[in-house]
Amino acid sequence: MRLLTGPPGSGKTRRVLERVRCYLAERCWKFRLVAPTATMAEHLRNELAREGYVFRAGVVTTLSQLLARWAPEWAEPTEARLLLAVRQALEITSPPAFERVAGFAGFQSALARSLLELSSAGCHAAALGAVVRNRGLPPHLSALAGVYAEAEAQLARDGFLLRGARLRQAAERLGATGLPDVSEIFFDGFFSFSDPELDLIEALSRHASVTVTLPEWPGSAPARDRLLRCGFQEESLCRVRPHPKVTLVAAAAPDYECNEIARRILAEAAAGRPLREMGVIVRSAGPWAAAVESALVRFGIPVRAYFGRRLADESVIRFFAAVIEALCADWAHEKVLEALILTASGAGRQAGADRFEFDVRARLPARGLDTLRQFARTPRVRGFLDRLETLETWRRQLAPPSEWRARLSRLAEFFWPERPQGEEPHDTALVWRRQAATLEAYQAALEEAASSMPEARPVTLEEFWNAVTAVLEATVLRVRDERRNVVHLLDAYEARQWELPVVFVCGLLEGEFPLHPTPDPMLDEQARAVLNRAGYRVGTASAREDEERLLWDVAVSRATTKLVLSWSRFNAKGEENLRSFFLDEFLSARPADEDAEAVALRPRSLVSPRAPRTVRVADRALQTEIAQRNRTLKPTGIEDFLQCPFLFFARYTLDLEAPPEAPDERVDFAGRGEMAHKFLERWATQKGDFAALFEELFEAWAERQAIPPGYAREAARLELEQNLKRFVPQFSLSGLETVETEKKFRLELGDGLWIEGRIDRVDRDANGRAIVIDYKYVKPYRVSQRIRGHEDGKLVQGGLYLLGARQCLGCSVAGFLLAGVRGKPKWDGWHLGLPGLEKAGVTCTEDVLEELAETARNRALEAFAKIGAGIVAPDPAAPELCEHCTFRDVCRIEVEAPTVAAAAEDSE
Repeated sequence: MRLLTGPPGSGKTRRVLERVRCYLAERCWKFRLVAPTATMAEHLRNELAREGYVFRAGVVTTLSQLLARWAPEWAEPTEARLLLAVRQALEITSPPAFERVAGFAGFQSALARSLLELSSAGCHAAALGAVVRNRGLPPHLSALAGVYAEAEAQLARDGFLLRGARLRQAAERLGATGLPDVSEIFFDGFFSFSDPELDLIEALSRHASVTVTLPEWPGSAPARDRLLRCGFQEESLCRVRPHPKVTLVAAAAPDYECNEIARRILAEAAAGRPLREMGVIVRSAGPWAAAVESALVRFGIPVRAYFGRRLADESVIRFFAAVIEALCADWAHEKVLEALILTASGAGRQAGADRFEFDVRARLPARGLDTLRQFARTPRVRGFLDRLETLETWRRQLAPPSEWRARLSRLAEFFWPERPQGEEPHDTALVWRRQAATLEAYQAALEEAASSMPEARPVTLEEFWNAVTAVLEATVLRVRDERRNVVHLLDAYEARQWELPVVFVCGLLEGEFPLHPTPDPMLDEQARAVLNRAGYRVGTASAREDEERLLWDVAVSRATTKLVLSWSRFNAKGEENLRSFFLDEFLSARPADEDAEAVALRPRSLVSPRAPRTVRVADRALQTEIAQRNRTLKPTGIEDFLQCPFLFFARYTLDLEAPPEAPDERVDFAGRGEMAHKFLERWATQKGDFAALFEELFEAWAERQAIPPGYAREAARLELEQNLKRFVPQFSLSGLETVETEKKFRLELGDGLWIEGRIDRVDRDANGRAIVIDYKYVKPYRVSQRIRGHEDGKLVQGGLYLLGARQCLGCSVAGFLLAGVRGKPKWDGWHLGLPGLEKAGVTCTEDVLEELAETARNRALEAFAKIGAGIVAPDPAAPELCEHCTFRDVCRIEVEAPTVAAAAEDSE
């Protein structure tokens, strides 16, 4: 009996696999290799199979699978089944200590986790009750012991044993008989072992040679000590894995960090490295894992995530849930529409248009399918509403759980998957495979919920669906993915048996990696200390901190060639992040070979350009609604439509918002222009101390924009200060007096169109004639471009401002000027030959100003007519501006931009 110990990267798994290869080379199956999880066992099987070994899948297994094979009388309940038992135990015992929280799903889940932890430590309900009575623990633990006892009894009646009890029974049986035809057993990849697990290992060691590997960390010391007392011979190993090249990457924000990982993976692939030789390690399956996976998919990188998703989060399940919720809510419209949108099929895509139609066409009653049906525009959607009506009788019926199971299983008939067209890509096949696995898991969830409820007591649909929801929330769906040449996305637990040439460890922030232990609402630190003194090894806060350090050591020791460590300086709110202290400690002992900043980029489109087609909203009622929504526009809105109808549709008709800007992007030129306008508005009325006014306004603007202190903020400050200082001496125009700033106007153009605007500044000459002035935070050549745009009819702001000024000022208007504030100050535009303005624009006649105004009026009315006609096609007048468009990632127009291509096809 051998015990192999050593730090991560010391070759413990390699030593075990060397022995396993000897068995396989002789085609001998008299061994078992036991891994902690099914995915880790699968990884080991795949690794051995790729080396050419042929073997039975059962020789590489997990502890749960081993028990199911050799001790099948008692099954271990799933997390969902345990949760249902806890719910029922709470209803039966009704402990006063839990009265206020017993109905909360979060409390029930926390209680189930506590019972599972106690059982795994070997502390059954009676033992917990004895500890509570003898050690003077708080009353709520007595209530916990009562719920625990009732849940144990319920599970036992249904043929289930919790993990600790099942391990002890298996230890008793296998201690007497051993594993037939098994001469050697390897336990590899475990961080430690609980006492029930050690009972089983000790029992197996009486009949077979047993090899156990353990990492060196405080949490493994109790298991190590007991194995040594049982006669295991310890062999302590040192690190043998080579130290890789370390690169430290700092990113401005999390999305930049994920994109940088994708860029580096593509660079490695372009250099000839197979994707399967690269992995990304995150602390745990959560937001970071989802962000990384999403980024890799967007860049066309095949990725396999080695963790599942909650069954309740699958789109098919969300659709079923929306149907039941709509039924229970008496067909509330918002619930029915949600169900329509969530159909993962052609009907769902049609429903997207119908939802918009429902929202805008009429003030509908709050409930009822009949009203919705008369507005449904597609046969499939009308058919969907007809199907919903067949469920009407379910709402108030009572039925046995088995009957509800049978009825709800028929919800699959509502799901219309897409029909295969032939030669679908692998990604589509994965979607279909996930849908099929989801439907299968849904049927199993119905069966589990029904089996947990007394058949003799009829229940309502809502009661039964609550039980099903608990199962769906507690069930994790894992879809089989057998692709070989993929990037591996692992959490730190899963990574412990892996070895890869290139590894990325990301999200290295305090609170992310390491995770900080949170207080347990059921078992506080005092109770855990008492349980440990009583002989039941449950985790404490210090033990969890030790485990976090071990997970860090595992993560940074998986690479053999390149290790890339990354973190984000700011979060999405612009607040500065705190870099992981583990990272700081690692770099102090092993400085990075390269420091790098994340590169801003976006993926190249993976979709082949399609032939041009007409894109418009054809429905007359929708056209009317769109025109009604946009009957009041600003000059910039008209110019947006003239630039691109889709830009206008997204920004104004749909009222879409851009995602939150990264902190370093909040000081872009649009933001600086806002600050410059505010300064010049104040300067017009209170000229004086430039420095004091600038400092006051800049600090207020930076605070409002949540721009953190740092280089970007100071660079913006210096640039704005220099540009405004250059412009202030030229602020006043000879012979003119500033009389208005930020002057609002509202102008009726005709055909139901109103224009609203705000004129930055109005000056008057000695004869009372007005000059309209608009500031632009642009360089001089940009001012000239805008003047040419007005002359060509592409821009309308100047002409509309002339019309608005005539109406709101009640006087003649003698010109329109643009003031370029960035760089060298520049004045340009048109005026009626006013003295002192010879260098500020072009002298013109009143006819020129009138033509400018009428051209703007006609262009605005033409644009409004097209808006009302449903023109929404992406058709940029100036394609070079598309790169700066907020909606470029949802537009089908491809433009030249900093992009990264998708990964190459798998050459194998």
